[in-house]
Amino acid sequence: MDGKNSGGRNMLGSAFRKGNIWGRISVSADILSGIEAVRKSGRTNMFDRPNVIDIAIDLGFSKTARWIETNPREYAEGIFHGFQVDNQD
Repeated sequence: MDGKNSGGRNMLGSAFRKGNIWGRISVSADILSGIEAVRKSGRTNMFDRPNVIDIAIDLGFSKTARWIETNPREYAEGIFHGFQVDNQD
C-alpha cells in the first residue's frame, strides 16, 4: 500500500503536509496557546470537542474555539499526532 487512493490523493490527510514534523498539524501560535490552555486547565478530555470549544471560549480563546469548530478533522489529527506552530504566521 502506497498511502494513496485511486485518485492519487494522499489518504493520510492534511497532517502529513510538506514541512511539518511527521504527523503534526500546523496551527498559528494563538490557536496553539488556546488548545494548550484548555488542556492545562484539566477541565475536560481533549477528545470531547464540544466541551473543548466551550472551555476555550470561557478562557477567552474565541479564535481557538472557532478553529476547532471549523476544522474538526485537523483538530482530531492534532490530538493524536500533535500540533506545531505554523512558521508562516
